[in-house]
Amino acid sequence: MRIANVATYPAREESCLPALISIAVQVDVLNIALNEYTDVPRSLRGIRNANFHFPQEDLKDVGKFCFEAQDDDDVFLCDDDIIYPADYTDGMIHLRQTTGLENPVLGVHGVIYSDYYDGRSRSGRLVHVFYRGLDAAARVNQLGTGTIHIKGAQMPGLDVMRGSSGYVDIRFARHAYANHYPMICIARDANWMKELPNIETLYHSVTNSLPIEALQEVQEFGGLSKIFL
Repeated sequence: MRIANVATYPAREESCLPALISIAVQVDVLNIALNEYTDVPRSLRGIRNANFHFPQEDLKDVGKFCFEAQDDDDVFLCDDDIIYPADYTDGMIHLRQTTGLENPVLGVHGVIYSDYYDGRSRSGRLVHVFYRGLDAAARVNQLGTGTIHIKGAQMPGLDVMRGSSGYVDIRFARHAYANHYPMICIARDANWMKELPNIETLYHSVTNSLPIEALQEVQEFGGLSKIFL
């Protein structure tokens, strides 16, 4: 089964529908964590394969990890502000099957940290941004959790991800490193994926002020010397 997981909240209600529809039409089930909601918003009720969940607390981006999956399910971790191309799930599944690697994690937004990364903004890391082209696939330390394809058996539970709101990419990368899952940022053309405009995003809020606990986690898996080859 193909499953996509995403989290959203009321400030995105007017803008997220194109993103959600772009992935909903490619999967069997679209799991949506509705942070800060008490009812399904009218704008989302037309997504026929949606499975809505109301977290008991505001989990923010951790909400996409609330859902269970069978070991062999194809799971796509998504964001509510990215337009996914029509060939996204087919393409990711095909690429995963042809990597020749055991338990790879595939994604489109990749980060390679310097072995001496100290958390300073825009220093000590190379970012393969998801909306820019990449001529060849690259091994990376970290992938953006809005662009990831994994199998259900690789999915971290909420117990693993809890407490990482705002730096879920880092926590997921630590999970992948601990389980020896090689992380691959795929080759693609520019603008294969597109970002919807937003006044603010969780990504910006975190990268402007990386918490010390997040930096400590980066030091566990970050650096060229720790990329699985």
